[in-house]
Amino acid sequence: MFLDYGEDVYEAVAARFRRAGPGPDHRAQAGAEAETDRVKALAQEKLAERFEGRESEISASFRSLTKKLVRERVIRDGSASTAAA
Repeated sequence: MFLDYGEDVYEAVAARFRRAGPGPDHRAQAGAEAETDRVKALAQEKLAERFEGRESEISASFRSLTKKLVRERVIRDGSASTAAA
């Protein structure tokens, strides 16, 4: 399987995401999107120099991580309405 990002980029994005806090609750959609955008912009800003020329991998990693976390939340909370990503 070919991924749109390297494992090193994904791990760096995941570490940055963990530092940013628990993440948005996708049941509160309006605030969740703004918080997701804020965390994504912060990750891109902090990692851009380290992964120069691989900016698209940062975005792809963030998108993949967000989907993973939403799926985990759906399984944990049992609510299909949180599957917005």
